[in-house]
Amino acid sequence: MIHVYSFSKGRGFIKYQSWNQIRSLLAHSSITPIMKDYIHKKIYYYYEFLALKQTNVFYKKYWKYCRHIPKNELAIYALYGLNKAIQTYNPKYLFYTYAITYIDGELFTGLTDLQPLTNLPKHYRKKNAWKNKNEKLFEIKTNSVLIQNDWQIDKLINNKNKNKNIDNNIINYYNKIYKYQQIWSQINKLDAFTKRLYFLKYDYEFNTIRSTKAVAELMCCSDEQVRIKFETTRTYLFGHSENRISNTH
Repeated sequence: MIHVYSFSKGRGFIKYQSWNQIRSLLAHSSITPIMKDYIHKKIYYYYEFLALKQTNVFYKKYWKYCRHIPKNELAIYALYGLNKAIQTYNPKYLFYTYAITYIDGELFTGLTDLQPLTNLPKHYRKKNAWKNKNEKLFEIKTNSVLIQNDWQIDKLINNKNKNKNIDNNIINYYNKIYKYQQIWSQINKLDAFTKRLYFLKYDYEFNTIRSTKAVAELMCCSDEQVRIKFETTRTYLFGHSENRISNTH
């Protein structure tokens, strides 16, 4: 059986022996899309901490360029890089090095995209409320719901009915995170102005972190222009109204 254990108060990386079996499964021609997606979500769960850790390392290394960039906004790029690494992962290689390459690449992209914030007026940057407003993402990401049972891939493969025993709350959690990843992926395809609006107004889980007025002030445009941009892109991003995330308004 494959067991993954968490360490201290966080999560542990997947052990070497387990990775051998995971790579074998991912490379197998008969693996089903459902099983592949399940494995991807588990890898994301156990290596999410790596993306956040790399954000801290990157932030310290390039602090001169990151002084006015909220760390949680940079972390979104790192998490996107992790997801990108998982989706494109070639099981012939070690995942750790593979993931670091993608995470660092997206962090550099984030550094470029977020750099305009350094032009904010000095009096605005000095406000503690503005400096501390965006810390919620790290709280969410470091206190996510933990899996109580060991991960046993062989049981899932040998008996498909075992899938029914997986905690529904955990599955719902991963489905929600996966939905966020998909939406942020679509946001990254928008024009630079619209993309910036979303990064300024919402955190990773689409909780409002700035009012429309504050976003307009940061972007040097009118409130109405910001509202129109959000209204014209919401259907594209969130689909029909029943699929929208409730707190995006």
